Amino acid sequence: MAEDDPVNQKVTLLTLKKLGLRAEAAANGIEATKIIRQRWPNGPKIIVITDCDSNTFRELCFDAGANEFLSKPVMVDELTAAIERSEPVICASCSEL
Repeated sequence: MAEDDPVNQKVTLLTLKKLGLRAEAAANGIEATKIIRQRWPNGPKIIVITDCDSNTFRELCFDAGANEFLSKPVMVDELTAAIERSEPVICASCSEL
């Protein structure tokens, strides 16, 4: 899970834990996504959660290898649905390019 805001990072990690998922933190979601795809091209599913909802950013995320794209604020049911579509999952949450 990548998040630049420490409070949002804690909230996201706790939410994922409540959903029964274990996550690790990364500083930059796009960079983490690229590294994951280089190491595991067909590997874990990646969900981007961001407050940047531009089409350009969405395309960057999918070009980097993301499987799902959610805009903040994300509701738990939206996250749960994305997780169910994408299991197993890595969640990359980023608030800037």
